[in-house]
Amino acid sequence: MFSTCRHCFREIGKAALICSAVTFLFVPTTAIAQFWSEVLSADGSQVTQRHETGSVAVGTDIYILGGRRTRPVEKFNTTTGTWSIVGPAPVEFHHFQPVVYDNKIYVIGAFTCCFPFEPTIAEIHTFDIATGIWSIAGTIPENRLRGSAGAVVRNDKIYLVGGNTLGHSGGAVPWFDEYNPKTNTWTVLPDAPHARDHFTATLVNNKLVATAGRRSNGNPGDPVPETDIFNFNTGQWETVASIPTLRSGAMTVAHEGTVYVLGGEILQDLNAYDIVEVYDVDVDRWRSFPPMLTPRHSGAAAIVNGTLHVITGNTLRGGGAETTAHEKLLLEDNDIDTDSDLLSDIDELNIHGTDPSLPDTDNDNLSDYEEIFDHGTNPLDSDSDADGLEDAEELVTHLTDPTNADSDGDNLTDFDEINSHLTNPTMSDSDGDGLSDFDEVNIHLTNPVISDSDGDDLSDFDEVNTHQTNPVISDSDGDNLSDFDEVNIHLTNPAKADSDGDDLSDFDELNIHQTNPTKPDTDADGLSDKIEIEVHFTNPLLT
Repeated sequence: MFSTCRHCFREIGKAALICSAVTFLFVPTTAIAQFWSEVLSADGSQVTQRHETGSVAVGTDIYILGGRRTRPVEKFNTTTGTWSIVGPAPVEFHHFQPVVYDNKIYVIGAFTCCFPFEPTIAEIHTFDIATGIWSIAGTIPENRLRGSAGAVVRNDKIYLVGGNTLGHSGGAVPWFDEYNPKTNTWTVLPDAPHARDHFTATLVNNKLVATAGRRSNGNPGDPVPETDIFNFNTGQWETVASIPTLRSGAMTVAHEGTVYVLGGEILQDLNAYDIVEVYDVDVDRWRSFPPMLTPRHSGAAAIVNGTLHVITGNTLRGGGAETTAHEKLLLEDNDIDTDSDLLSDIDELNIHGTDPSLPDTDNDNLSDYEEIFDHGTNPLDSDSDADGLEDAEELVTHLTDPTNADSDGDNLTDFDEINSHLTNPTMSDSDGDGLSDFDEVNIHLTNPVISDSDGDDLSDFDEVNTHQTNPVISDSDGDNLSDFDEVNIHLTNPAKADSDGDDLSDFDELNIHQTNPTKPDTDADGLSDKIEIEVHFTNPLLT
């Protein structure tokens, strides 16, 4: 099965090495422009190290605020390429998702101070972008108070989803609320299907998307695999495709119908993740994306003019390794799909190694998209499991597994079953006689598609395991009595021509002498049947 290794997307000179489970490819330099690149300021200015922070894009500027310990509000001007401090923070706040409404940045549902029992800040703080002045717009209702929640703005309302009530000590909730900043009023909405915290939400095509994150119950808690979507058109929640890589503290942004989930952390790894995965909302599909240059969690992410920026964060699980690293990736070409195969050209070049001008790179009558997302086959090889059968032939004609050369696990390849043995490659016992196709072909030399190879009305299984007869010869002992007759009529031993050992064959006893072939002395007179017949010329049936 073809899979892409996330650690192998790295620029090497003028080519990029893409690693798969079985293939190494060098991609032309035309694709390199789409990889992440480091961002250095034009004047040497630099952002403050921080994590558990938040960010928003306003015009061509990116604002970063919050984080553990009290951090200033800073702005990156993407036009001039410079950083500046635009104001102090009113309090220490972290674990939140800021949003912009009416030219103000809203900090709603944030924690303050100290691990692991961080209290939630009840006040809704706003930062006026024009004046640089902080103020308090209102408070979160006491019975809905939580931090580490996702927040989005839609139609002059702010929506808060998920979060937890006890910092890192537990209390994950599925709550969903609407806040009207004009009237300073709250409306409780239907709970999300799954509680989660340490995530950020996005709004795509009038749908709120909640993915990744965890349910804190200590550090770092239980990761949440499910992706939940609230459809504002229907007023309903639904759970869709789960995120491929479990993680919390990921940064999440939306762009043209897709959700980008960047970085994150999980208990099993000391290092933060550089993983980037993309969710296509319309088709309910996850796909891989080139990883970031710097692994991180709980940093800042924003999109300005089609360019995705990722800034700050922590490079190790938990805290203690904050970074100022700033990198970017151009997204504006990400949706170009030259061959209309539902895979963008950038993904074909940089991730899958397929030809962006051909919908079916290996010409096996399966599109590259189908191979990658539906069947798990290699879009670069028409015979993914190298069994001599093309992928499409296996899927459509034979119904075999194109990623497994032996679909039924009977140690016969699908090719040999179909072309040599005429057996069913999806059943290990094609004739249902209790003997595997492999054993019939290689051990017993029986016919694996006929349960009674010698046509003697005894199944191959019974002959091999019960009667110890030869399943390919109807008269195993060559006594002119069929195995079936010996077993079912005469009760003789079908593996011995003389069942009673009296030197008279079973056939002769039954058909000439009318003696009992299972008793050497039929009349029990002390003389064997053979002695009576050949020496004394007496009747072996009468004493």
